[in-house]
Amino acid sequence: MCGIAGGYGSPDRAAIECLVKGLLHRGPDGHAIYASDRVMLGHTRLAIIDPAGGQQPMGMGDTQICFNGEIYNYRQLRERYLRGVPLRTNSDTEVVLQLFRLFGPSCLRLLEGMFALAIAHDGELFLARDPLGIKPLYRGLREGTIYFASEIGALGQIAGEAQALPPGSYFSSQHGTQRYYEVGQSWLLPGTITTHAAALPAIRATLASAVHKRLLADVPVGVSLSGGLDSSIVALLACAEREQVKTFAVGLKGSADIEAARLVASYLGTQHIEYIYTEDDVEAALPDVIRHLESCDPALVRSAVPNYLLAWLASKHVKVILGGEGADELYGGYAYMAQLNDPEDLQGELMITLRELHRTNLQRTDRMFMAFGVEGRVPFLDLESVALALG
Repeated sequence: MCGIAGGYGSPDRAAIECLVKGLLHRGPDGHAIYASDRVMLGHTRLAIIDPAGGQQPMGMGDTQICFNGEIYNYRQLRERYLRGVPLRTNSDTEVVLQLFRLFGPSCLRLLEGMFALAIAHDGELFLARDPLGIKPLYRGLREGTIYFASEIGALGQIAGEAQALPPGSYFSSQHGTQRYYEVGQSWLLPGTITTHAAALPAIRATLASAVHKRLLADVPVGVSLSGGLDSSIVALLACAEREQVKTFAVGLKGSADIEAARLVASYLGTQHIEYIYTEDDVEAALPDVIRHLESCDPALVRSAVPNYLLAWLASKHVKVILGGEGADELYGGYAYMAQLNDPEDLQGELMITLRELHRTNLQRTDRMFMAFGVEGRVPFLDLESVALALG
C-alpha cells in the first residue's frame, strides 16, 4: 500500500516532488521519483510485501512502474507465467511489471486484489484502477501535461481540477480510457443460486478463501471488530487461519458496539485492543477527518470519525487490517432495502450501491487508514465474493 503520483507530457520535476510530499502519510517507509523526458513517476512506500526488496518506482528495460495496493495471487501468477524470468524481488509489484511487459493491458484480468498503478513504457503512460475502486487514482491537466495522484489534496496543488479514473478502467496515453470490468458483467459470474442449501456452503467457502488471501503479508495483520455481523465473520475466519489474531474496536463508553465487540473477541479468544473515545475526541478529530476524507458529505464524515480513531489505534500495533466493508452492498444489509420487495428492484439497488462504493465507503476506508499508514483490506469485496452475491 502506498501513494503514487506522476506526470506525462512535459512534467515538471518540482511539481512531482510536490505531489510526492503531499502523499507521504500514505507511504512512511520511503519515497522516490523516476524521471524521463515525457514521463515522471513518484512513489511513497508502505512496505507490506518484501519490505527489503520492493522499493519503487521499479523498472526493467524501458518499463517502469509505481504501484499502490496488493495482488493476492501474485505467487500463483509468478509460478504460472514467469517461470524462467529472472526476478530481482519477491514483491507483487515486480510480477505486475513483468505481466504488463508480456500481455499489456489484458494482464489486468489476471490480477486478484486491489490496486492503482502507473506504468511508463516506451515513453507512454499507462494508468489502471482495480475493478471496484478500492484504491484511488485521480488525474488533472496543467498546461497540456497530465498529472495524477492517489489523493485529490495532493493533486489539487498542481492541477486545478481532479478527475477520478473510473473503477475497472485503464488509461493509455495512446488509446485513452477503456473499461475492462463492469459490476454485474464479471467473467467470474456463476450460475444463479436459488436455495439456502446451495447458498450457505458457497458463501462460507468463498469468504474463507477471501480472508485467507488477505492475510498475505510480511508484516503484522489485524482485524477491525465493530461487534457487528460483517466484521465478526471476518474475525471468525481470520481466527481459523491464525493462532493469535489482534482485533481492534473503538466507541463511546457503554456503547452497544463496544460491548458486542468484547463479546465476540472473548468468544474467539483474540488479543482485543480497544479505545474508548469522548465527545471532545470527536470534535478534535473532525478537521483532520474531513481533510483526509476529501469529502464533506455529512453521513460519510459521521461514519469516518470512528474509522479515523480506529486507524490511529491500529497503527500502533499492525500495518494491515481486515474489515467488513462491502457486505451490506452485497447482501442488502441497509434498512431501506427491506422495503424493496421485488427481486429485480433489489438487484438493481445493490448494483448501484456497489458502483458507487469507490466514492462512499471505500473512499472512507482508504483515506482513514492511509492517514496513519495502515492498509485496509476488504474480504467481502473479493471479486469471487461479489460474483457469488450477485448470482
